[in-house]
Amino acid sequence: METVARSTRLSKDGWNGDAASNWNERARGAASLASLAILREDLPPDSLYSPSAQVEMAKRHIERYFTTAIGDRGFGTEGDLYTTEPMVISVFPFLQGYRNSLGLDLVTGSSAAQLIPHYLTRIVPKNGQLLIAAYGRHQMFVGVSLLTAGLGITDKSWLPAIKWRLQGQEKQLFPPHYPHIAPFLLAAYPSNLIPENPERQLSRVLVDQQKGFYAFRNRWQNEEDFVASIYLKQQPFVGGWSFPDVASVRIWGLGGHWASFEGSKGDCNSENTVIFPKTPPWYQAKPLSFQSSPDGSGVITLKTDKIRVKGDNSTAGVALVRSFAVDYSLSSGSPGLFVLMDKLLGKVEQPEFINKTWVMNTQGNITLGKNSFIITQNRENMQVTFITPVTLKVEKTNTFERILATGSEEFFLVMTVQKSRPPAVKIIGKGLDVIVQIGSQEISIIDGAVRLKEMKFQEL
Repeated sequence: METVARSTRLSKDGWNGDAASNWNERARGAASLASLAILREDLPPDSLYSPSAQVEMAKRHIERYFTTAIGDRGFGTEGDLYTTEPMVISVFPFLQGYRNSLGLDLVTGSSAAQLIPHYLTRIVPKNGQLLIAAYGRHQMFVGVSLLTAGLGITDKSWLPAIKWRLQGQEKQLFPPHYPHIAPFLLAAYPSNLIPENPERQLSRVLVDQQKGFYAFRNRWQNEEDFVASIYLKQQPFVGGWSFPDVASVRIWGLGGHWASFEGSKGDCNSENTVIFPKTPPWYQAKPLSFQSSPDGSGVITLKTDKIRVKGDNSTAGVALVRSFAVDYSLSSGSPGLFVLMDKLLGKVEQPEFINKTWVMNTQGNITLGKNSFIITQNRENMQVTFITPVTLKVEKTNTFERILATGSEEFFLVMTVQKSRPPAVKIIGKGLDVIVQIGSQEISIIDGAVRLKEMKFQEL
């Protein structure tokens, strides 16, 4: 309880009781745990405090949190750290304590049941750590502690997959900053179960339709697994943490973090999207079309709301249509082919919208070419080729490097990740009316969306 209490003290900005706030959930979970601990005690009457009333109030708040802050497939509105940290600190312990004390299950059928499968889909190990290409403040999540704290509330069918993911994590099972999860781990660890690869249960494509989050994975094997994602921020809210990450992509694979992130306090340049230096960022986006393949490939096309100039109440503004394609079929000759098409709609001739900039943050080393660049990490590389003409510039950030592309009304580019020489890129035509050939894969723009000729689509 000491850890829970320490982690739920008020911030310098004070208490946040909004339904989707992680501060609300930290405190509700902690208070309910304390109330559960004395629920059966023979206490003198107290008109100001009733353990049973406190437990039920916490239950209502936590149920409301899961319906507002967590999507139908486990993505959290406040980002990955502020979604997972309250779970480990107090919410998962409360859910287990509530079931054990009162015999009632608050997990089954709620978005709480989706959290562990969600992160099993996104986790990629590196250097002994369980990492994800995170969104939100601090650009991280709580790692192995989420899996261990959640063992007792997770459907037993997931335990072999969790055990598989925990292999090699023995030294991190009892983190010093979360000592209270030790009894939950010891009580629920499936020591007699045989580990099973998550691919037997999980789809390689994760879609949280409520929040607008899409993740594409090629396999579950090792540090070289590919995971790419894009966040539409389909359900923004006021009253909690929010970052300028509408339409921002992440691409990891072959051990490299190619389209990654720069930890920030909300700087638009720290995301991987299109920005205007003189306007606020887009607020949200909606999907226009989506297709996926059993091998983890897919294409998602979105449209943002309109950015308007600060202080301008007119309906004039600029929206972004972004189409993001992921291809793991190997038809390109690369284990990972990624395509981005960005088209701006609206009053792009206004002075505030002239200096449009395509941004990508990376943890590799960048070498610029003619309308292209190469990122290298260790012995692997990502080749990025712009189909539309641009001017490229590299910026050093606090920790990594950033590519900025300007000079075009649209941005259309192909990216391949490989261990050796990149496959040749053949361009037939100009602008968005082109056909791009990479290996046997053929890429085009049809009806405002990326189309991959060599892809077998499925209905979700």
